[in-house]
Amino acid sequence: MDLNRVLVLRTVSNYDREAPGSTPAESLKSMVGGKYAAYMPALEAAEIVGDKVVRDLVEHWGERESTIPHAR
Repeated sequence: MDLNRVLVLRTVSNYDREAPGSTPAESLKSMVGGKYAAYMPALEAAEIVGDKVVRDLVEHWGERESTIPHAR
C-alpha cells in the first residue's frame, strides 16, 4: 500500500449541542445504543465524497497512475 494514496474521510455523527427544546441529558440519553441522529447523513456524506474521488481516479487513471492528485 502506498500511504501517499490513502484517503481519509471524516464526518460528523453526533453534534455538540442538543436539539432545540431538548435538554443536554435528553440528548445524551437518546444516543444510548448508537441512536445517533446524524449517523446515516454522515455515512451518506462520506459516500458522496468518496464516490466523486473514485470516479475521478477511474476516469483519469492514465494520468493518476503516475501522479498523485492534490486538493484544489
